[in-house]
Amino acid sequence: MAEIAFIDLLRWGAGGTQTYARSVARRLHARHENIWLICDEPGRKDLFPGVERPERVICAGFDGRSLVRRYWYQHHDLPRRLRALGATTYFVPGESTGFPTPQPGIRTVRMLRNMLPLEPAEVSRCVLHRYPFTRLRDALIRLAIHRGLPRADRTIFISEYSRTVLSRSLTLRDTVLIRHGIESPLAGSAAPGEKGSPKRPYVLYVSATFPYKHHLELIEAHELAATRNSSLPELVLAGPLLGYYGRLVRDRAARSSAKVRVLGEVDGATARALMSSAEALLFGSTCECCPNLLEYLAAGRPVLSSSVGPMPEIGGDAVVYSDPTRPAVWAADLLRLLQDRPLANDMVHRASERVKQFALDRVVENTYHALTSW
Repeated sequence: MAEIAFIDLLRWGAGGTQTYARSVARRLHARHENIWLICDEPGRKDLFPGVERPERVICAGFDGRSLVRRYWYQHHDLPRRLRALGATTYFVPGESTGFPTPQPGIRTVRMLRNMLPLEPAEVSRCVLHRYPFTRLRDALIRLAIHRGLPRADRTIFISEYSRTVLSRSLTLRDTVLIRHGIESPLAGSAAPGEKGSPKRPYVLYVSATFPYKHHLELIEAHELAATRNSSLPELVLAGPLLGYYGRLVRDRAARSSAKVRVLGEVDGATARALMSSAEALLFGSTCECCPNLLEYLAAGRPVLSSSVGPMPEIGGDAVVYSDPTRPAVWAADLLRLLQDRPLANDMVHRASERVKQFALDRVVENTYHALTSW
C-alpha cells in the first residue's frame, strides 16, 4: 500500500510555520502525488492560490486561528476524514494541537519549533505581571509538547540543540534532524528608498521584540561602541514591536545617545533588502529552535550573533559570536567586526560557502523521506 501523508497547516500564519508552509509544504505537494495538505480558508487563498491538484488540498472552511474550532476539528472531524481517504501519515509542522492520541492505521509525525516553553530561565524574562498571556501560552505549549511528542511515531527536529534539550526530559520513539533550508542568496538587492528607511551605513537587527531577544542590551552596547567610534553606523531595528517590551525598546531607542532607528514590522522583501545593504547583521537572541541566521548568511554581509544554543550550529565558522547579555562585550565585538575589514570579508566568504549546506531542495526531499519511509 502506498504511503499517503497529510500535512496539517491549520495553524499556518505564525512566524516560522508560515515560512515552512510556503517553502517546504508547497514544494512537497507539487512534487509528490501522495502528499495532501490541510489548511483553513485564509490559508487556501493566501498559501495556495491556483495550486495544482486542488483536490489534494483539504480546506477546513474556518479560520485556523480559532483554537476552539481547530481543536474540535482536529480531534473529532479530521481523524474520521483521514481514515476515509486512506491516510497513512499525519504531520503537524507547527504549533497545533493535532491528534491527542494515536489513530488506528495512521502514523503521526510532529515537529518541535518553539524552544521558549522548554527554557525556564528564558521564560522568566517575561515577567508574569507584564506577560500573563505569554506565560499561560508557553505553559500550554509545554504541556502539549510533553503529551504529544512521546506519542508521535516520529519527531522532526530542526536543530541538534533542540533535540538534545528535549531528549533530557522525554523519551521519544524516533527522531530525525532536518534543519531549515534557503532557496537562494539574498545579496544584490538594494535597500528600499521609501520615506523613513535608513540610509547607509547602518547595522541591522531583524527580530520581533521579546525580552530574550535582548534589544535593550544591544542598544546599550551600541551607545558604548559609539563612545569609542564617533562614526559608528546607525543601529536599525526591524521587526514587530510586541507588548510591554516593544514599548520599552521604542522608548529606549528614542532616548539613546547613539543613532538608533526603529522601523517596526517590515515585509519579507523589505527585510531582505535591508539585510543585503547593512554594514553588519546582528542577532542577539538567547532562545531559539532554529534561528533566522540562514537569511543572514545568504545576505552576503558579516554577522555578529549570540553564542547561545543552536546559533553556532547554524552559523558555523562564518559568524562572529558574542554575549548579548553583556553590552560591553558586545560593543567590543561589534567594533572589531566593523573595523577589521579582512575579518569582515573573510566572514562573508565563509557565509557564502556555509549557506550551500542548507539547500531547500534537500530539506524538501528529506522531509518527504521522513513522512513516507517506515
